[in-house]
Amino acid sequence: MDIEVRAIDPHDDGALAAHHAVSVAATAHDVPDFPEPCPVEYAGALRYPKRTSKKLAWVAYAGGEPVGTLDLDLPLLDNTGNADVEIRVAPAHRRRGVGRTLHAQAVAAARAHDRVRLIGEAVAALPGGPPRDEAGAAFAAVMGAKEALVEVRRRLDLSTVDTPGPAAEAPGYSIVYWREHTPEGFLSDVGRLDGRLVTDAPTGDLVVEAPTVDADRVREAQESHVRRGLRTYQAGIRHDASGALVAWTMLVLESTVPDHGWQQITIVDPEHRGHRLGMWVKVANLRYLIAHAPAVRVIDTWNAASNTHMIAINEAVGYRPVDAWSMWQQEI
Repeated sequence: MDIEVRAIDPHDDGALAAHHAVSVAATAHDVPDFPEPCPVEYAGALRYPKRTSKKLAWVAYAGGEPVGTLDLDLPLLDNTGNADVEIRVAPAHRRRGVGRTLHAQAVAAARAHDRVRLIGEAVAALPGGPPRDEAGAAFAAVMGAKEALVEVRRRLDLSTVDTPGPAAEAPGYSIVYWREHTPEGFLSDVGRLDGRLVTDAPTGDLVVEAPTVDADRVREAQESHVRRGLRTYQAGIRHDASGALVAWTMLVLESTVPDHGWQQITIVDPEHRGHRLGMWVKVANLRYLIAHAPAVRVIDTWNAASNTHMIAINEAVGYRPVDAWSMWQQEI
């Protein structure tokens, strides 16, 4: 099969539509309980680049039909030896060399930008869980990648669990809420907490370094969310004596998917752990989301399989395991 790989012009609606068609088909096959990929979010990520990373993308065509996609994210301020890669192949065109062609493109582009490793992920079934096509992991291994970290996706189904009640509050602390834009007084604290995530969460054998996140970087990240059509619901816990934000969590909704949410970061400052602030902030933010976005029915989140503390919190809230996600790393 003759395969042509074309770079995507972020303002080429036809190329974006071709990418979306492959993404929809691949997602429906590989993770059938996922929502359809949001085209608004994807186009925004390409059209509004950040100073912290550069995104490149390609579509593979065979006989004029889009059959595969490649997305490459290049960190620019930290982890500058890495390239985050996502390769998708339409199910009807797998095992015909499309993935290998796109992988070769990824390696060439990463090397051209002075990267020394690729990092990607692949889904697998859990014992007793729904079946998954594990071709992605097999492909990564054949290409020479090594499994570096295993995470588990958990889902909260709001139709089958009781609406979460308020978590126990801790004396000396207060809860605060905001949407897309972090209050100015908390920007530095959010940056400090965000930068700790790589230090605090298990990273297995992944070669990653903790980023330095200042107030400007937080502002840029939230403006990127807005430009990509994302809605965020955020909560933090303030230490009353110092005024510092010492816990933070965020839920994200895509503009074309009203009934599904993504639970992203939840983190507590190490000096303030032991007060169940993680449970408090997560449950409070979930209630905040429910009050303002009642159409949401399910929420997905990921944790490293070894992150027993956060897993315990998520299980207590009502999240249940669905499938496993392996992070693969390849030195190039």
